[in-house]
Order: sequence, then C-alpha cells, then structure tokens
Amino acid sequence: KYESDQNFLANGIQLFTFLLDHEKIKQIIKKILNSNSDSKFLNGVAIFGCNYYYDWKQVDYLKNSTRNSKLFSNLKIKDLKNIDFKKNKKIKLGFVSCDLEKNHSIIFFLKNTIKFLDRNKFEVSIFSLTKINKNDSSQNELRKLTDHWFDFYENNNQEVAEQIQDEKTNILIDLIGFTKPERLELFNSRIAPLQISWLAYCNTTGLDNIDYLISDKNLILEEEEGMYSEKIIKLPQIWNTHSGFEYERKFNSLPFIKNNFFTFGSFNNFRKISDETIVAWSDILNKVPNSKLILKSSTFADKISLINKFKIKGVSNKIEIYDKLNFQNKEDHLNLYSKIDLCLDTFPYNGVTTTFEALWANIPVIVLKGFNFNSRCGESIIINSGFDSLLSKDVNAYISKAVYLSNNINVIQDLRKRIFDNINQTPLFNSKDFSDNFGNTLINLYKNIN
Repeated sequence: KYESDQNFLANGIQLFTFLLDHEKIKQIIKKILNSNSDSKFLNGVAIFGCNYYYDWKQVDYLKNSTRNSKLFSNLKIKDLKNIDFKKNKKIKLGFVSCDLEKNHSIIFFLKNTIKFLDRNKFEVSIFSLTKINKNDSSQNELRKLTDHWFDFYENNNQEVAEQIQDEKTNILIDLIGFTKPERLELFNSRIAPLQISWLAYCNTTGLDNIDYLISDKNLILEEEEGMYSEKIIKLPQIWNTHSGFEYERKFNSLPFIKNNFFTFGSFNNFRKISDETIVAWSDILNKVPNSKLILKSSTFADKISLINKFKIKGVSNKIEIYDKLNFQNKEDHLNLYSKIDLCLDTFPYNGVTTTFEALWANIPVIVLKGFNFNSRCGESIIINSGFDSLLSKDVNAYISKAVYLSNNINVIQDLRKRIFDNINQTPLFNSKDFSDNFGNTLINLYKNIN
C-alpha cells in the first residue's frame, strides 16, 4: 500500500501538471513534503515542483533539500587519497548530464563554454546519462567538442561513479539537480575532489558533497548565501552564456506595423504560467484592447485547461496557442518570434532559454524581479543585456511597462533596433569571455583544495 501511495502521488503530479492544475499540484507537493516518505524520487519531484510557486521561501528549499539528502545512498567508491591525481597532466574536468539531445537548452549553454576552455589547462569529459542517438545533430556536435565522451545511460549510479573515478576526474560538474533526482544521487558521494552544481537546477541541492553552486551577483544576495547548502560562487558577470545560433541573424521588424494590432508572446513551458502570471497577462490584455497573446510550450500540456484560465478573466478570445509538434525544427521555432511585438516572462519560475532566444531575435522581454536564484534568472539576463528598463520591481510595474510599450510604438521600435545592434556584444552571448571566466574560476577553486 505504501508503494502504491507513492506511485499514486507521483502519477497525480504528472496528471495535474498536464492539466495545469496548480492548486492540486501544490496539495500533492505539501502532502509529500509533510509525510515521512523515504522515496528520494518522490521527494525530489516535490522539491523541484516548489520552484513554480510562491508558497515556499528559500529557507524552505534549504530545509526540504537537506532533509531529502539523507535519503540518498552512499555509493561504494574509492577514497580520494587512493587515487593518484598527480599523474594528470591537466585538470580533468567532467560534466554529468541527462539532457544532451534534441537541442535541449543545456546544449546551447554548454557547447561554447567547452569549446573555448583553455585546453592547455583542461581535459574535458562528458559523462552522458542520455540515451545514445547517432542521428541527433545536437548531441553529435557536442561530442566533437569534448576530449572524452562516455555513454552511461544504461549504467546504474554505482557503475557511473566507479568509471568517473577511474578517469581520475579532478572537477565534476552537476548538470542535473532535481530535474532527475534519481541521478542526482551520484553527487551524494565524494567522487571527485571538487564537485560543483551549475546550470541545470537553479537552486540548492542540499547535498554536503556538492561544494559550490555557480551563480552571479544578481541571483543570490550576500545575506542569502546561508540559505543554500553549497558555497556560492559568483561569476564576474552572468552565470551562463548562450551560444547563439548558426542561422543568419535578420532584424525582426515590429509586426504591429503591418498587423495593426499588438502581439504579446511567451514560449515558456506552460507549467511556468502560474496563476499569478495568468492574472497579470489578463490585466495587460484587458488594458490593451487591440491585442493578442501567442503561447507555445516546450512540453505537452492540456491547452483547453489553459484557455479556460483566460476565459475566467474574459480574454480567452485573445489567446493563440501554437502546437509544439509543428515546431520540431529549431529554425521554425526561432522564426515564430517574428510574429511577436513584445515577450512577457513567467514568474516566479522565469524563462531562461526563451529570454535569450527572444533577445537574440531582437524582441524585448518584460521581466519581474524575484526572491531567490530560480526566480531571478530573468533579472540577471536583463541586467546583463543592458536593457534594465525591461526589469520590473513588482507586478504593477510589470503590467505598466507592457501597456506603456504597446501604446508607444516609436519607443518599442527604437528598443528593438538597439537590442538588434547591441545584444551580441553583451555578456549574454560573449561565449569566449564567459568561458575564460568560468575556467579561471574553476582553476582558482581547485588550487584552494590542494
């Protein structure tokens, strides 16, 4: 019965995520976190789910993730004193990920970081927990950028840990977090001298053996650092940088000029569209009579449930939903931005990849300030873009900025032109500088443990 209860709760989260029923999801999350469940998977799913809501403070994330860490197994591994790291001619840097295929967002932040790392100092390995896909161009491109690639999809955590140690890995980077709690367990053990969380999960893991969390000054305030189990490392500018795209970058003219109506847009996955976001977006649509909102999700969800939320606010006739299945090609997805006058970010779970994409396509994004790492991702992106006017201190300001830009066409036209001219020179897309900062940070951290 206990096992069936756990399966019931896990399936409940999956079902209500598809139905976009935030209240039901919150009820299940609270039930899991308040129970004595010893399921590391179920607790991990619940902790990850908290990031979509305002119901949990950062101190709650720390408490829940620290408690959950006690459920992870300790793997049978070598004592680091018995591994001869001195034989390594360079720092052996390993990345562990479950998501290296199908143009997953992580690939666009990882590939140029690896490409520009100083190979006189680093030897780079990827330990892939993704299924081998020889026909996947994004996976194949990443394979070519590494010194060593290991396919561990079919290996259990014990086997993966042993092989990582056999490689004498000096620094091991977690690109998993609670996105895959069953694999995060790898980092509960001391596999490498230095273990760091970066990129995949923008919150604390609660694991004692993850030494550092890579962040920046906009994401975690100094007085908040104690609310994360990891020591906080703040990169000089931004915590990640997008590689951009190989397609020719063309200026997207304001669609309003030819349409004579204003088009808002968001391509974040629909689970990020919180009830608070629905209220704000509906208010904007009501205040801009001649407007519509285009939505497209990277994940599957029930479109009728989403439309019904807008129907309650009286704006469902202004919502246009594009089907994920019609945009398997990355170029087609990017071309969809040409239909958008102004993008609206979600909160408290911000878009990351979608905000980088929109700015690359010279589309402004209205962003709301947050209260922790995860909810400040948009804030860091906008600050580093140099277009601070897009950042809103509260929901009222968020709504006002969107309405103002929709009513001041000359202002938004000028803004789009300036984004087009300048965005590739900002820290958002300067992969070489980012990789240098990333590599130097790792070298300094490694020196401190030797």
